[in-house]
Amino acid sequence: MIFLLYILLTVLSVQLVSTTHYDFILGYSTGHCGTTSLSSGDLYSNPTNVYFTFESLPPSPHLNTNLWQRWTFADEYNYVKQVLVPFMIQKRTSANAATYLDLGHQNLYYIDALVKYLSTETSYKFLLVRITSPRYESATSLSYSHERVKHPHICSMRFRYCPIERPATVINNPSSTAAFNNLTIFQQSLWLMDEVEERWSCLLRHNPNVDRIYLHWSRVKYPGFMEAASNMSRLFNISHTSLKHVHLKHHAMDLNNRTNLEINEDLHRDEDRRYMATMASSRNHSACCAVYGIHPCLL
Repeated sequence: MIFLLYILLTVLSVQLVSTTHYDFILGYSTGHCGTTSLSSGDLYSNPTNVYFTFESLPPSPHLNTNLWQRWTFADEYNYVKQVLVPFMIQKRTSANAATYLDLGHQNLYYIDALVKYLSTETSYKFLLVRITSPRYESATSLSYSHERVKHPHICSMRFRYCPIERPATVINNPSSTAAFNNLTIFQQSLWLMDEVEERWSCLLRHNPNVDRIYLHWSRVKYPGFMEAASNMSRLFNISHTSLKHVHLKHHAMDLNNRTNLEINEDLHRDEDRRYMATMASSRNHSACCAVYGIHPCLL
């Protein structure tokens, strides 16, 4: 019943924003939850008024994982204002499109600065799309790179937060580097999911009126990916296409018979309990700052 209410609210939120023209539609997620396919024009019959791209960044040495970890909010803001937004506008204009869409999780790098800049210094309208999958499905997928090879460490991934390189930048701060390194890659993936959700909540507390929709889908329990695609397509008043346009990762689905990989709920629940015990009482309350405009990482 609760999930049906969630579905209804999702559909209603999409219907409410579908009549609005957005200059930018941007994703907010951990990745590994369908964002590659949802960012593809092929899934929506490629409407000509939308420029679709994925994890697109300007060709610039200014943004990479290691450098970003050392950035202040002012650095992020200057990057957004001087480099990123002009890049997005140029891409949209070159494609003769009205809307720029990128649901990639590189947006995690600068989303606070981007929201502030677009809201206070421009007249552009933008929509944030919060995309999630069930906890253990997402953590299982995040545990692997391509070809079903497990990541050695969450901090080796692109476009992620890392509590080791700069502990003050995260909300859910582990008690020590050793404690975090002793977590399995599945447990570290749970940490990343929790961190992204905390920072999303922080963003909304500072920007309660920002336009956003929520897409939640599951391969096994709840309405699947194509329902998420349907909700996205309502933004453009078009129909999505078939599953042949869905980007499938080897670790997420058996590509030979297109069946889902199994999720071991009991095993994952036990790992989750041990992860939560490790992280107990380690929340960095000052990281979600009281005054928006001061980056949480600086407190």
